[in-house]
Amino acid sequence: KLCAEVRAFAGGGSALPSRRLLLAGFSQGAMTAMDTALHMPPTEPPAGVVFLSGAPIVVEQWSARLQALKQAGEALPVLVTHGMADGTLPFACSGWVRDLLTANGADVKYVTHPGGHDLGGASVVRSLVSFVAARLADRA
Repeated sequence: KLCAEVRAFAGGGSALPSRRLLLAGFSQGAMTAMDTALHMPPTEPPAGVVFLSGAPIVVEQWSARLQALKQAGEALPVLVTHGMADGTLPFACSGWVRDLLTANGADVKYVTHPGGHDLGGASVVRSLVSFVAARLADRA
């Protein structure tokens, strides 16, 4: 429901196409962004998800929803980043997310950085900008 409300508000009178909506989050926000994206109808996926320093949750549900997207001919684009020295959420979490998403048909870009539980440096920012630009280009 939240995505529908955001799309209606952002569309200025008509619903913003789901492919113009990109969800992003850091830590728990990453998990929320992914879960929200996977609760959207398989025929109306978002442009992508930016998953920064998160961990997998409800693995069976995510797998099933990713499979539904795959069956609808969609591959959810996801940028996963994580710091190798993260003391809050172990670095291994991002590998689990990458593997879960990839095994179930998502189009994953995986970027690591030497930092901790933070956004990372310039290389992560460049990857983020590139990912967002590619997802939203020509989707008017």
